[in-house]
Amino acid sequence: MDEQRVELVFVDESPDVVNSWASAFGRRRPEHLKFMLGNLFHSGPGVIVTPSNSEGELSAGVDFQLKMLFPELEAKLEQHIRIEPAGRLHIERPVWIETGNIEHPAVIFSALLNSPSDPATPNRVYKASLAVFRLVQQHGFPGLTRRVLIPGFGTGVAGLDADVAARKMCQAYFRSVER
Repeated sequence: MDEQRVELVFVDESPDVVNSWASAFGRRRPEHLKFMLGNLFHSGPGVIVTPSNSEGELSAGVDFQLKMLFPELEAKLEQHIRIEPAGRLHIERPVWIETGNIEHPAVIFSALLNSPSDPATPNRVYKASLAVFRLVQQHGFPGLTRRVLIPGFGTGVAGLDADVAARKMCQAYFRSVER
């Protein structure tokens, strides 16, 4: 693995999601990508990615767990949303907020849903994950970590099929590394 390359760890509690990632990436999987069955918050240190909603409401799924772990995070996210031109997170512009926590020094919020009750779509999974992969490549989080923890996009409370979501995340990853 390249010294400067960030390790991307895809972590989910659903065996279907993890198996779908493994199948979608297949033999093309680079060494710096790992797939793990388990809890995102107990998978070692790293920046946590959350497929959130555009409103910044941390009421379900990974977002809710983040709110419980980092109570100040929602206020920081709301402060960022207030300066956004549309007053909401844009699906193709993820935001990262530092937590001050050693284990998980930052959280990347990638808008996947327009509202908390919105269903996920394959196109949004593609756009949201592509934006995350590009953000990680551009910034790399120097001084914070060399590891990013990524859950399934749209597969939990948003209800998207694991195989469809994994294919879209895989397509987005390979698109992000094209030169």
